Amino acid sequence: MKSDWLNLLLRSFDGDLSQNERAELETALQNSPELREEKKSLEAVRGMIASGAVRKFKPFFAARLMQRIQSETAQREDFFESLIWMFRRIALAGALTVILLFASALLTGRAPSLSTLFGMPQVTIEDTLQLDTQLEE
Repeated sequence: MKSDWLNLLLRSFDGDLSQNERAELETALQNSPELREEKKSLEAVRGMIASGAVRKFKPFFAARLMQRIQSETAQREDFFESLIWMFRRIALAGALTVILLFASALLTGRAPSLSTLFGMPQVTIEDTLQLDTQLEE
């Protein structure tokens, strides 16, 4: 099958053929069974596409869609605001706990250290050097 005939066939569906081109296409269709089969398959595909394109949206579709998008956005913002509110309370409680531990360390007469404030052992330079020599061995 010639590519010129296929191009003419494709353009014929859009109605862009001159009289001479239509006559040439008709002659080619009569003489070529492959071109006739191609035309049938293209018509079938166009029919399937046309039957599927008939769907329409219900009235006020755009307004309903925008309203739903706005409500989803509002719900998401409410969720994030509640998370922020909850974590602020947790951060405030943690800060108050650290302040109370620091105050209790001062009231008992002990010097506040990392181990008393955060529960972490205090590391000295000697400990670090000793660890370094152990790693070298």
